[in-house]
Amino acid sequence: MKGDWKCMIKYCQEHFEKIHCPVTPSNDTVLHLAVYSKTEHPLKVLLEIMKKRESPLTETEFLKKTNKFGNTALHEATFYGNYEAVRFLVERCPELLLEKNNYGETPLFTAAEFAGTEIVEFLIRSKPGQCVDDDGLLLPIHSQRTVDNLSILSASIIGQKFGNNSSLY
Repeated sequence: MKGDWKCMIKYCQEHFEKIHCPVTPSNDTVLHLAVYSKTEHPLKVLLEIMKKRESPLTETEFLKKTNKFGNTALHEATFYGNYEAVRFLVERCPELLLEKNNYGETPLFTAAEFAGTEIVEFLIRSKPGQCVDDDGLLLPIHSQRTVDNLSILSASIIGQKFGNNSSLY
């Protein structure tokens, strides 16, 4: 949590059996914390560690681990605007785009609310079949969150994350 990724990686190598366990009161795993780095490097290393060791989880299961808010590492990467991590996670596990958190938000929804246009555009361009229909319209799974029916457009306006990451004022 202090940004000492080398220490975190060393710990995961030495205590591999704990790599998928929660490490914060919010049940974040090291995968969730790795997106705070603003790079993809800690994520790559964690997945390499998993490949070298026998794990009870597949890579996909590991990437789909959620915290107490139901957020995957991809949700968290959109919250923190970590474009490199978003790109890496979508390439490794495109199914993450369809995962909803406890509020009924997909990573595309949280990207529209928190991350700005660069990440939203990347998500849609990289996996259009999981984001839009044949007519280019947003799929219903992404269009509104389930807890209060807030639309993705409203979330983007409230979060003021449109245009070039500028606010209305």
